[in-house]
Amino acid sequence: AEKSIGGVSEITAPRHYIPTPSISVPQEMDFSAETAIKANSTPKANLLAGLEAADHPGQYVAAAEYLALGRKQLGPSGWETDRQLTLQLYSEGASLAFRTGDTNTLNILLNEVLSRPDLTVMEKFRAYEIKIIALRAADQFRESLTLGLDVLEKLGLPVLKDKPRSIASIVVEYIKTKR
Repeated sequence: AEKSIGGVSEITAPRHYIPTPSISVPQEMDFSAETAIKANSTPKANLLAGLEAADHPGQYVAAAEYLALGRKQLGPSGWETDRQLTLQLYSEGASLAFRTGDTNTLNILLNEVLSRPDLTVMEKFRAYEIKIIALRAADQFRESLTLGLDVLEKLGLPVLKDKPRSIASIVVEYIKTKR
């Protein structure tokens, strides 16, 4: 599957999970002289370079630099000037932060995308996906499940709500299954 906004992504593939230790990739990077050359490129070129580098676990820091530079080039007005590119830079940056275990950057980027009222649920889908997986990875299963159900509901899909059940009704249902 191709990496894209609004679809199921490759983030869930086992090859993207990094065991410990995690790598800290700051939100605003101190760009080296090598990165200064990249500054002449476009935000779209930085996104493509970041996606390419992100496919190689040894290149995660370089990938983070490309994506951070692309976000920096677009600046705060990026949401108005090139919404889809800005969305991809933030979403892929969050995906990379998840893969490296950088929860601070992950939360900053996801909060930026998810707090935007001008984005549709489908546009936020990739960010929701990353957040659900990150919650699950942090052993926050209930929060992960709750968020997943909330997203399904926002998409207009039917969601069954938990009904309060008594211990007696649970025992009766259990006995029915044993027959």
